[in-house]
Amino acid sequence: MFKKILIIIIIILAITLIGLFVWVFLVSRQSEGEMTVRESFHEIFPFGSNNENRDFFQGQNFGDIGADLLDRKNSEENKNDDAVIPRLRQIADFAVAGVSVTENEEGRQLIKYIARENGHIFETFADSLTQKRISNTTILRIQDALWFLNGNAFIARFLDESGSEVESFYAEIKQKQITSTTTDSEGSLSGSFLPKDIIDLSLSKDKNKLFYLIKSGDGSVGIVSDADGSKKVQIFNSPFSEWSAQWPYGDIIALTTKPSSNTIGYLYFLNSKNEDFKKILFGITGLTTLVNENGTKVLFTQNRRGQIFLSVADIKNDEIIDLPIQTLSEKCVWSKIDENIIYCGMPNTILDEDTLDLWYQGLISFSDSMWIIDTKTQTTNILINPIDVVGKEIDIIKPILSPDENYLFFVNKKDSTLWQLRRSK
Repeated sequence: MFKKILIIIIIILAITLIGLFVWVFLVSRQSEGEMTVRESFHEIFPFGSNNENRDFFQGQNFGDIGADLLDRKNSEENKNDDAVIPRLRQIADFAVAGVSVTENEEGRQLIKYIARENGHIFETFADSLTQKRISNTTILRIQDALWFLNGNAFIARFLDESGSEVESFYAEIKQKQITSTTTDSEGSLSGSFLPKDIIDLSLSKDKNKLFYLIKSGDGSVGIVSDADGSKKVQIFNSPFSEWSAQWPYGDIIALTTKPSSNTIGYLYFLNSKNEDFKKILFGITGLTTLVNENGTKVLFTQNRRGQIFLSVADIKNDEIIDLPIQTLSEKCVWSKIDENIIYCGMPNTILDEDTLDLWYQGLISFSDSMWIIDTKTQTTNILINPIDVVGKEIDIIKPILSPDENYLFFVNKKDSTLWQLRRSK
């Protein structure tokens, strides 16, 4: 008798599970691509997520890289409130995917960054050694992240499960409500997937709009949308797919052909309103560009006579000025306080014509110093050589300035670690 009851229970469970699988499949089919089978399971088994907005990747225990390390750092380095902040310091000694720097109501510079291995988010202040994790939602195989202006949302770029394609996800940080029974203050992420096959993307100056390029046959199309990918409008169509995008100001999007040491490059300005497409720079070998925030000047790298040069194109005055340093525009950032000032990581060795391709391919790396350059007077001053201070070579990429411009932040290309430099000694 017991055996018969057990068999009946097993049959009922089996039928129930089969029914659930069929239901999940039908839901994913009927969602017109907005929900995958994996996400449908989150609808059935939310595991504590907020049903008003699906959470992204609920792997809360998937790797705790950084958490234990930060606990040790905080206890060792912050035994009192008078801890000395080194002028040059490594904020994270694990690989990071993207960094945001904002100014809070007290005027302090707030830093947020994402661990590449698992997508966990951490924060600290420029004037503090204390760090904490603010989200433990897991995003595996994350490659890069673009932060929005307020530091509470970003676009994550990560490899899919096959490791062959890059997907994009718009994510908002959901802060946990603090109550008398709260045991921790870590938040989670929610958001939506962007279209697949995005080649490159850029955020508008006010960080409320998004421009991205998608493959279309052998060419590409350009789309403008709201930050979360909604309200899409196609504004660009090209038979060429190798573009790098910047959105420096207003309605103007800068499109530069992807660089190669011995290939002629072009820079165009695309108006996102009227779709006007204007050639700005052309016929320049090994071209890479960095447009300033009002679109009046372009910092660019070129291969000339077998050497790498850094120059500034003054668009308003139709003038090109060669600068007295050798570096790549990817290693620089424009000041927002003084339109003539740039900060650049400059290799401590001479660059030749093969440098660009070898560096992009990861076959060589540099040991850089950080410099400040006045493009008007063409004067330069070294801020710091990391080897002299921390005994470590840093290949500087993704430099950004704090809102008050008292701090520089950058990533070491050698290991993707995050660093902070205080401008003043």
